[in-house]
Amino acid sequence: MAESVLSLTTLIERPTIIIDDVSYEIMSPDELSVLDHHRLGIQGKALDALMSKPKLNAGSEKRLTSLLRDISDFIMVGVPDDVRAKLSDAMRTEIAEVFTTLPLRKHLTALTKEITATEAATRKAMADLPATEATAEE
Repeated sequence: MAESVLSLTTLIERPTIIIDDVSYEIMSPDELSVLDHHRLGIQGKALDALMSKPKLNAGSEKRLTSLLRDISDFIMVGVPDDVRAKLSDAMRTEIAEVFTTLPLRKHLTALTKEITATEAATRKAMADLPATEATAEE
C-alpha cells in the first residue's frame, strides 16, 4: 500500500491564546476561505510595507494602526470587545505573528510525531536483533 502524502480532517480545532489568564479562541488557518486568505495576504503586505518605512507621516501611522486592528480583530473570533480594547498594538502584533506561524507549527507537530514513531520502530528493531560481539562489548 502506498504511503499517504496528505492527511486532511474536516474537524476544525481552533487554537487558543490567553489574555489576562482567560483562554480565548482564535481563527485556524484551516477554516479560512480563499478570499479570507487573499484579504489577509493583502493586509499583511501593506502592514509589512508600512513597518519597513523608517518614518511615517500621520496618515501612514493611522493606516498602520488600522491594519493591525483589522487583522487582529479578524483573527480573534472569541475575544470580547472589552478585552480587545485593552490590547496594545504590541500585543495585537504578537497575536498576528502567532496566527501566521500556525501552519508551520502544524507541520512541525506532524514531523515530530513521524520522527518519534520512526525512532520507536528503530529501537524495537535494534532490540530484536541477536547480540553480536560488537553489541556485546558496548
